[in-house]
Amino acid sequence: MLAEAGCTLPEIPDRYLAPTRSLADSAIAKLDDHRRNRVDLQTE
Repeated sequence: MLAEAGCTLPEIPDRYLAPTRSLADSAIAKLDDHRRNRVDLQTE
């Protein structure tokens, strides 16, 4: 879901990359925007 929302690879934590607070915040913001945009498109 994070990749679909346009997150970069560093924003998508995996077992090789320790997540940081700033990357996690950025990823969550993008995911929230993506979900909002998807809902907006469905209601049009």
